[in-house]
Amino acid sequence: MPRLQATFTLKNGRTARTDFWWPELDLVGEFDGQGKYLRSELRGGKTIQQVVMDEKARENALRALGLTVIRWDWGEMMNPRAFANILTDGGLWSSRTP
Repeated sequence: MPRLQATFTLKNGRTARTDFWWPELDLVGEFDGQGKYLRSELRGGKTIQQVVMDEKARENALRALGLTVIRWDWGEMMNPRAFANILTDGGLWSSRTP
């Protein structure tokens, strides 16, 4: 089971909160809604490009800690096969027997 809303201290001293963290795998999962990119009131005065670049830098900073970062959106999560592929490609395994 993942830990929810795990907080990491990045090498630059800032913190990053992740949606999901599987500590035994050093795996972080991020659920991306479109709102933080498309809704101006959620962007804090930033352009879409700035939000995307900030998110890229944050993800790179998490990877610099030795974490693997996987992402999915609503459409992928609602497609069981696609979602399972994202999770297993990231290194998560199923406890179910085939």
